[in-house]
Amino acid sequence: MREKPLLVLDFDGVIVDGIREYWSSSRQTCLNIISAKKKKIISFPSEIPTAFKAMRPWVHHGWEMVVLAAECSDQTSSLNLKGVEDFSKNYLTECSLALKKWSWTPSQLQVALNQTRREAISNNFNQWLGYHQPFDLVINHLKTLEMEGIDFAILTTKSIEFTKKLLNCFN
Repeated sequence: MREKPLLVLDFDGVIVDGIREYWSSSRQTCLNIISAKKKKIISFPSEIPTAFKAMRPWVHHGWEMVVLAAECSDQTSSLNLKGVEDFSKNYLTECSLALKKWSWTPSQLQVALNQTRREAISNNFNQWLGYHQPFDLVINHLKTLEMEGIDFAILTTKSIEFTKKLLNCFN
């Protein structure tokens, strides 16, 4: 048992605003894995859809963002037909139904998402890094906590491989 309390902070949305990266990577993953036939009938916008932003706090695992990107981009999807509020009420069920509809598995999507991120880093690390905006006041406060010997941990859905790269750049 710990004698000292531990402060746990969520990485995504608390320490860093990464919505641009989440959309970019999720969108690109969809484009990488869907069929040419579906690419002709589904439009994946460059701009982040409002529904994607609204649903992001519901995400527990990175692969879910790929499902959301696909559902946001398909005008006939449950998300677009029912709306964010109804979709979020049955989030896990809706994600399961979307996985079946697209014939995807969570592990398939997570592997594909991680590969998309590796390619983005390899192709243009600075652009990938720029898609993550740290909240400077939070970063400064974490440095203060560290100097004061206060233990803290960071929770994230992002793979450790990518989180480490970001944290190293934020010092």
